[in-house]
Amino acid sequence: MQNRNDRPRAKCFGYGRLSAAKPDLTAAVQEEQAKDYWQRQLKPAGIAWGGFFCDTDAQGSQLFADRKQGGEVFALAEPGDHVVVWQLDRAFRSAADGAAVIQALAARGVRFHSLDLPSEAADSLDGGIAVVMRAVGEIGRSFTSERTLIRVTLEPRA
Repeated sequence: MQNRNDRPRAKCFGYGRLSAAKPDLTAAVQEEQAKDYWQRQLKPAGIAWGGFFCDTDAQGSQLFADRKQGGEVFALAEPGDHVVVWQLDRAFRSAADGAAVIQALAARGVRFHSLDLPSEAADSLDGGIAVVMRAVGEIGRSFTSERTLIRVTLEPRA
């Protein structure tokens, strides 16, 4: 459907990634959350639903644009479009990748929304909040990994 200026109508693309560590976070759950956000926040503004894309076998460490579905969303998103994820960690596992993708999308006029951030923060994702959020997440995972390695090393062998 075209708008008044004969430009394609802006779309909202939902994105998710499955994780063995979070089996209850299914594609259906992530899609439902993204679609609900679209219906409440974006559809009333005339934004069309562009579909939900979910990587089912991608490693979290794999760059967003290198994943099959992440790359598809990245390629499809055009000026005026929106990309919605349920949680930042479903899209990115490194601050560098998150910052690069969000900034590249913003430079193309695409808005990125992460539903695990307060709505005020979502408006400034391309301004740096995503980098801070990812860095904090990476530090937390690093500490968890170190504690796990120390615990495994210190535990007596059977």
